[in-house]
Amino acid sequence: MVKALKLLGFEVMPSASNFILAKPPCGITARQLYRALLERKVLIRYFDTKELRQYVRITVGDNKQNSEMLNVIKLAFKDFDVDCPDTTFEIVKF
Repeated sequence: MVKALKLLGFEVMPSASNFILAKPPCGITARQLYRALLERKVLIRYFDTKELRQYVRITVGDNKQNSEMLNVIKLAFKDFDVDCPDTTFEIVKF
């Protein structure tokens, strides 16, 4: 999951748990990404605090859930004209 997020341009913080703290790439804020995914019924965590408002927290699931999450993120990127690779994430190993 971390490799896939980095491929999409996220800055990913080190983690030893099933949560990933990640900063979205230029062109979309963490708050915009949170709302775009919420509209698609996909939940990630957005923290409206000074220290964390640039980041979202993403829960790592099983391969199917991770693939769905990544593909929904790509759809949100298209809404905000954020460049992203044409990778289909069913082939990414987590």
